[in-house]
Amino acid sequence: MNEKYVPYILYSLKWPEGIKKELITNLHKFMISLSHCYYSEKKQIVLYIPRENFSDLEVVLKDKDLISRLETIMIEWTTQIRDFLNNQESLTNTEDFDVSGEIEFWNLRNTNLENISLQLENIELQRIIDILEKVRAQSDNLKGFVNLKKNILDERRRALEIQKFLKLLQFKEACEK
Repeated sequence: MNEKYVPYILYSLKWPEGIKKELITNLHKFMISLSHCYYSEKKQIVLYIPRENFSDLEVVLKDKDLISRLETIMIEWTTQIRDFLNNQESLTNTEDFDVSGEIEFWNLRNTNLENISLQLENIELQRIIDILEKVRAQSDNLKGFVNLKKNILDERRRALEIQKFLKLLQFKEACEK
């Protein structure tokens, strides 16, 4: 999709402008959903980054439709990351607690947090945030996303600390056997 169809739709001059705007908006929504479905099966978080043309910053900053699409995509990133942070619960407080399973859970969580952190530093993603900061600096959505970036770092530190603690528990269990 990203290699063949998305560029064709984005850069084809054959589409009437109204239809093209609607199609691009729906294309991005579809790509977000497709990416989310594909990677959620693998228990990964991958943020969809649109392949829009940002080469002429003055034109980009004046294109209200593009800015609206970018903000919608940023809101989807925020939702995806918040869902990840809120929906992954450990087994610590359940009857099924088992140190090995808990270590596996926190290893996966730490891997995903590291992956999200790297994606948040992606040049293309950062370019989108920079564009939105220039146009919509006071946006609550933008402020929420920036705060979420900070939360990811805090969660990552927490996951690493929990992993260390669980490894000590696992070592203690092994010694007791």
